[in-house]
Amino acid sequence: MRTLVCCLFLMLSCSRPVEPSRTPSEGLPPAAPATADAAAPPSAPATGPVIERAVHVQEWLGKPPLAIQYVDVTLHNPADGPRWILLPETFPYAGDTKPAPGDGPLAELQIFEVSKSPRVILAKAVGSHFWTVRMAAGARIDISRLPIDSWWEKTPSEVELAAIVATEVLVDGKPLSACYEADPLSVSARVAAPKDAGDPRALKSWHPAGDRARSAPVVVREERRHTVRLVLDK
Repeated sequence: MRTLVCCLFLMLSCSRPVEPSRTPSEGLPPAAPATADAAAPPSAPATGPVIERAVHVQEWLGKPPLAIQYVDVTLHNPADGPRWILLPETFPYAGDTKPAPGDGPLAELQIFEVSKSPRVILAKAVGSHFWTVRMAAGARIDISRLPIDSWWEKTPSEVELAAIVATEVLVDGKPLSACYEADPLSVSARVAAPKDAGDPRALKSWHPAGDRARSAPVVVREERRHTVRLVLDK
């Protein structure tokens, strides 16, 4: 009898289905598809010269001590992504570091399409003391006769000219590009700087909230700057 029971037990054990073995990943819920939890990594910082050439071509004397220094300048964006390049609209006072680009609120942004094809948009930040152009990666732009104000009692023999490379410029907390009616990205070209606000290449100027009586705070997210010595031929 005992032998019969054992045989029946063995028969039942052999008839039970055996679950196939599984690898560690089998039987688990499918993995969620990869998502871009962050924007594309920022482009590498700009290295190398930004001001490739700077030549003083003329000094125009206004009501003392105002003078306008006209400069031919070649700018290069060595980064692998777009950058704002800022140049002074006014040289610092003698023995001072101010005015400097971005150290004052923006009262008006004068915008000029100095070249349609290839397209170059140059802007003057009135009150914040800078010229700026948003340059495409690797772009090289020659600007002739860029006017930079000076308020020296006596014109020095040379002066520092600095170009600021910025990943972003904020106006009233918003990107500077929002002040333009179209994308201001500029490519390689040779252009002439605007003569004044009445230049025929002028586009619609921007004012804070459409109010000419108000100025907007400016924040320059500086990546680096490149400084050269500019000899002033008087």
